Amino acid sequence: MKRGIPHLIGIFCMLLLGGSAFGQVNVSMDLDSTVIFIGDHLGLTINIAAPTNTTIKNVNYGKWADAGKVELLDLGNLNTITTSPELLLQQRLVFTTFDSGYHRLPSLEVIYELNGIQDTARSSNLGLTVATIPVQEDADIMANKDIIKEPIKLVDFLPIVLALLVIVVIIGVIWRASAVRKRKAMPPAPLPPPIPAHIIALEKLDQLEAAAAWKTGDSKGFQSDLTYILREYLENRYDLQALEATSPEIIKDLQRLKLDEKGSLRAVLETADLVKFAKATPAEAVHVQSLNQVRTFVTTTKYTPPANEPLADVNEEEE
Repeated sequence: MKRGIPHLIGIFCMLLLGGSAFGQVNVSMDLDSTVIFIGDHLGLTINIAAPTNTTIKNVNYGKWADAGKVELLDLGNLNTITTSPELLLQQRLVFTTFDSGYHRLPSLEVIYELNGIQDTARSSNLGLTVATIPVQEDADIMANKDIIKEPIKLVDFLPIVLALLVIVVIIGVIWRASAVRKRKAMPPAPLPPPIPAHIIALEKLDQLEAAAAWKTGDSKGFQSDLTYILREYLENRYDLQALEATSPEIIKDLQRLKLDEKGSLRAVLETADLVKFAKATPAEAVHVQSLNQVRTFVTTTKYTPPANEPLADVNEEEE
């Protein structure tokens, strides 16, 4: 009801203004109260009466607030009350002030356009008294209150725990990255030296002799294994393509390298071809002789590394 009465009065005033000054734009301001305490909120109603073909361009509240030393808290919409016989507009705002004493609120500027001409209408100014809260001189001075200490809770330690976790994660990431860099910087471990060709050949010859396949009638299997050991040794020791070569090709390479001047390896290869392809059956002594000839060749032609070259970590057996 307190706000309703000023609104009705403002509308009544607008009607009077409109009736007495038809064709003009009139602005009025109505305060809810002319006396407030410092810091209180105070309502103000803006009423605008204008011809129906008037366009309101702007209401300059900023200039009005600065001049009146007040602070706008809430600015309502500019509502249309009626459009006939005149245009009646109304707006509600709330402001406060922290300066005590008497305030003269200046006129409010409303910029409008009528019949293609832009102009400014101004309201009358208002008076406002801002009172301070009275202080009783004989009031007792209250003693300072003790600081209230809140009990320590588990959640109080949460920021510390999170900070420690972040530090641990950062340290872990740095350590991990450093370890990866060190691993990348370290040269790869050197490969172990290859097993010498004569060690491989002598071990296989020993196994072949222990099996003694010729004693069970498998002359072809024994001769095939024996010539394979010889071919593998020649390939590993002299880099000859002996595993894929025929016996005549191997004999030719041996003659070129002067490795079989007595013809013992030629006899071994030819005997093996006779057993494998002509199905010959030589005496047991021939098999033993071929085995010993290959072993002697491997032993006498084995590679001896220089003094500064590492040896393979194997047990060399020689006969």
